[in-house]
Amino acid sequence: MLSFLQLYASDGYSEWGKSADIIAKSAGKGSWLSRRIREWAVDFIKDDENLPIAEYGKMNGSVLEDEDLAQKLHLHLQGIGKYVAAQDLVNYMATDEMKRRLNLNKGISLRTAQRWMKRMEYRWTKEPKGMYFDGHECEDVMDYRQNAFLPRWAELSKYTRKFTEDGDEIGSPEAEAAKVARKERRKTKQQALEEIDEQWDDEELERTFVAAPDGKVVVI
Repeated sequence: MLSFLQLYASDGYSEWGKSADIIAKSAGKGSWLSRRIREWAVDFIKDDENLPIAEYGKMNGSVLEDEDLAQKLHLHLQGIGKYVAAQDLVNYMATDEMKRRLNLNKGISLRTAQRWMKRMEYRWTKEPKGMYFDGHECEDVMDYRQNAFLPRWAELSKYTRKFTEDGDEIGSPEAEAAKVARKERRKTKQQALEEIDEQWDDEELERTFVAAPDGKVVVI
């Protein structure tokens, strides 16, 4: 309607009906919109507070300029939970309360709900699926992590080798003690092997070789 009045008031466009036809065609519409534009303009000229009610399902989200309404929509979506969908907004706007408040005969479309949610800075994401989704928040998992896994990890971390960004090893008393213990274990193992070898050699000296009837040699 504003574009129509601006066009009609400009130089070279003095025809009321023709100006309305131009605006209607520019919006991709026909004679019906042209007639409605002229009716809206006449009503506005008679009463400057008499503005046409926009069809919210076809608009770009300006209804959200009503701060009270925007806040009400936010509170409703927050009450649903962490994950909400545009269909939740469609269902809410289809209630008698909201249709009466906005003077609507029916609710809004899914596409309109998506535009509104985008304007309210909601972001779309795929619904997480899988056996282990949010499994880390289960009580038994959290109990094991806090009271068993992490304490044990912290204890073992003392004995692990750590390095700086330059590649220098960071020592600790526990790590040094573990290193000495490993050397002692290797030394003890080597000693055990040597003792077994010596015992085997002694047993070999004590063995007696006897010739069997078939000509084979038997170790006694």
